[in-house]
Amino acid sequence: MSPPASAPDTDLTAGTLLGAFEVISSIGRGGMGVVYRVRNRVTGDLRALKLILPEVAANPEFVERFLREIRLAMAVEHPNLVRVFEPGMDGDRVFLPMELLEGETLAARLQRERPLKVAEAVDLVTAVGSALSALHARGIVHRDVKPSNIFLAKEGGRVVPKLLDLGAGKQVGVSDGATVTGHTIGSPHYMAPEQASGRRDLDARADQYSLAVVTYELLTGSRPYENDETEHVLAKLISAAAFKRPCEIVPDIPREIEGAVLRAMSRARDARFATVMGFVSALTHPSPGAVSPSVDPTRALPRASVRPAAAVERPPGVVKVASAGAQANEGSRALVWAGIVAAVLLLLAGGVHKTIHGAPDPAPPPSAAPKPARSTTTPPRPARSTRLASSAHPAPSAPPSSSPAPVASDSAAPPQPPAAPRDP
Repeated sequence: MSPPASAPDTDLTAGTLLGAFEVISSIGRGGMGVVYRVRNRVTGDLRALKLILPEVAANPEFVERFLREIRLAMAVEHPNLVRVFEPGMDGDRVFLPMELLEGETLAARLQRERPLKVAEAVDLVTAVGSALSALHARGIVHRDVKPSNIFLAKEGGRVVPKLLDLGAGKQVGVSDGATVTGHTIGSPHYMAPEQASGRRDLDARADQYSLAVVTYELLTGSRPYENDETEHVLAKLISAAAFKRPCEIVPDIPREIEGAVLRAMSRARDARFATVMGFVSALTHPSPGAVSPSVDPTRALPRASVRPAAAVERPPGVVKVASAGAQANEGSRALVWAGIVAAVLLLLAGGVHKTIHGAPDPAPPPSAAPKPARSTTTPPRPARSTRLASSAHPAPSAPPSSSPAPVASDSAAPPQPPAAPRDP
């Protein structure tokens, strides 16, 4: 298949002119465009120039994303954000000049060395968090914070982290084409659960979650769902699947640092820090009280995502009641309590039966004292005495203390139901 007619425009050779810029060489190619090293023919300054790919230019949605990146990047200036300059056009080609950075991405660094030392990881996260805070102050959510979008620029003998690529960025409260059409913007291994589920009301806390995952990777050398395919990662994010705590992988990580990372990775975004700088502060000034137990994700809802379900303990009594209810009617609480009430009623009925049919009475009440005199004046009827005496004899299973002798010696009738009066 022959390449598009405009394909040569994305493989520009040295000396090609684009507006005021002259191409020196190609730096790299991404999903949306090609980046060139160029020289401003007027000032002589070296720049990086991003040119959109022709196949992307044919898709209005991706063109809008590129234009959005230009608008958002020009809205904020920060030492840890890549600096952009006035965009230009050459015929029907739109390009974006940016500051030329020398160095490598954080992703390339992690390919050579992982995990990083705690102090270095905290310094990197602090710089990126500061850049995100500047975006959030302007109502911008990055939505694609990950190591390949963090550039470690060499400036004057030091390394300065720079946050790249606002192409996935979004203005809070403003709808964009990607959201309307239902596309998931971002990188699954780093996106927040609400982003993975396609929520439209994303805010700065989604970036905080992503930065916490980057921190997790810097400290442990792996991601929470390291070896899973994209669709599996999305499913695990939405279902809050289990993953290892940082200290399970690298035991030397300070507990306060781990707690801050896990809180920022809380599945419920209200349980995260109020701002990304709150997360950064918990990393730079760790203290035992930095993460409240009430919002610690290892002890609340997100704790289920770092502990196997079998590790959750329940009181034995609760387990037994739930098990009986499950056998009776799929664990229905109402039927469980109905069974308990029925058992109590049966016990009470057994007690009443024992009282009526021969249960031993340890001693007659004081009010029963006149009964012997009364029995001498009014002998019991023979037939009735025979019937009462026979009913007074206990069944073979009755307690040994039940004896016919006391009943036979007492000519008075044994206790009867209230509706039946005694014989005179």
